Amino acid sequence: MKKHILTFILLFFLLAALICCVSCQNGATETSAPANPAADNSVETPAHEHSFGEWSVVEAATCTEDGSETRKCSCGETETRTIPAAGHEYVNGVCTVCGDKLVSEGLSFTLNEDGAGYSVSGIGTCKDTELFIPDVYEGKPVTSIAGSAFEDCEKLVSVTIPGSVTIIGNKAFSGCAGLTQVTIPEGVISIGKFAFCDCAGLTEVTIPASVDSIGEAAFANCSGIAALSVSAGNQKYSSAGNCIIETAAGILTAGCGASVIPTDGSVTSIGGWAFSGFSGITDLTIPESVTLIGECAFFRCTRLASVTIPQSVTAIGDNAFGSCSRLQTVRYAGSEEQWFGISLGESNDPLTDAERICGYMP
Repeated sequence: MKKHILTFILLFFLLAALICCVSCQNGATETSAPANPAADNSVETPAHEHSFGEWSVVEAATCTEDGSETRKCSCGETETRTIPAAGHEYVNGVCTVCGDKLVSEGLSFTLNEDGAGYSVSGIGTCKDTELFIPDVYEGKPVTSIAGSAFEDCEKLVSVTIPGSVTIIGNKAFSGCAGLTQVTIPEGVISIGKFAFCDCAGLTEVTIPASVDSIGEAAFANCSGIAALSVSAGNQKYSSAGNCIIETAAGILTAGCGASVIPTDGSVTSIGGWAFSGFSGITDLTIPESVTLIGECAFFRCTRLASVTIPQSVTAIGDNAFGSCSRLQTVRYAGSEEQWFGISLGESNDPLTDAERICGYMP
């Protein structure tokens, strides 16, 4: 009996101890939170917003190299960004920013007899359609373009000639039918015979002030030319009415389909091949100041239907009106007798076969 009583008492105390422990834990949990939430003095700091100044260039970009620039915040933080390379800005093959020059590779060169410079002698292995002739080759200046150097290079579209070149040889670009643009620089002195003959794609030609020799037929059969001019200051040549005129001699050296031959007395002769191949000419009036019409002057002007020739003309060269297959009417200011007094060259059948009106008065 005593044994049972002791067991009961022991169980009672164990149960009381367990209840006391649970109560303490609950009390601790309830008192862990502050009695007054307002008593918590912690403040959350807002995030800093950068206020950057203007960008400042650290290293300027070049045509080929990137640059960089930075900007700074009042807190000391900095940002850096890249300035992209600007790229070259080429005008006539020379960069206007850094002076870099475009150069066609693979051209053929020949050392000049004096050993002081080179001549471009041919297309070589170059495949460029836009040709940039260098001003220096193997440390020496390129001073000329040899005769027939690029003859019949039909795929050429444009040619930039450097200022070091003084001579463009005979037939240098003859037969370059695809050529639409050529830059003849100041410094060129001589343009050879047939230099640009049969370049039907050319639309405009400017002769620089330095030129003092233009060979016969230099621009013959360039049927696409619509504008011809000579730069101011040229001592030998001038331009008027889209005609190039050898000033002192009064020779109309080159014309085009848009030409109007001056009637102010400045032209006394129509040079050989001056209008050859310009099929756009349909009606032609030769000024009264003209005494000579050179050989092949109007050769192959296939749409020419009528021409007025003044009494002042005393000679008409070979083939001057050759292959003018549509020529129907010749108006002549002089008499029939005076007409037969003109020195008429060979192969001018279209002129002699056409209806002739003598004593014509406009």
